[in-house]
Amino acid sequence: MQGKQLNKFWALPRATKLAYCEAVLLLTVAQVLIKALPYAWWSRSLGPVVRSPPRSNFLAAPQTACAVGAAVETVARNLPWDGVCLPRAMAAKWMLERRRIPSTLFVGSRTLRGATSNRLALHAWLEAGSTMVTGGEIANDFHIVAQYGPSKRLLNSPQDDF
Repeated sequence: MQGKQLNKFWALPRATKLAYCEAVLLLTVAQVLIKALPYAWWSRSLGPVVRSPPRSNFLAAPQTACAVGAAVETVARNLPWDGVCLPRAMAAKWMLERRRIPSTLFVGSRTLRGATSNRLALHAWLEAGSTMVTGGEIANDFHIVAQYGPSKRLLNSPQDDF
């Protein structure tokens, strides 16, 4: 961090600083898991695979979900590595789970047609209720191939504040 960024960080409210530190830790863990271990070893940490998640427009704490998403996005932009959509969605899902807020992580694909060949593009995003937490800006461009729902213990538990 440079001097100006560090001064901005220290001027933030305590809860925001803690959320940023949590995001740094969880983005780092997600990045290491993705790069170092096979998918089968870490995919269970995303929650149960679901055909159709329990869709609800109601979320008791949408401001908390938005704050978590903002913390993850801000921190990811300032890390020395490229924290792309999957580690961002994973970190935000874990942060929401710690706050007892159910969320669903989506993985989607689309074909990018080029002049000489086609490529498969993947994208991950996270929703909590009807609140788009991370990756939502281009989610509609992708066909959903996997959905990781909230753990069963979260579906009936009270939600915490940020």
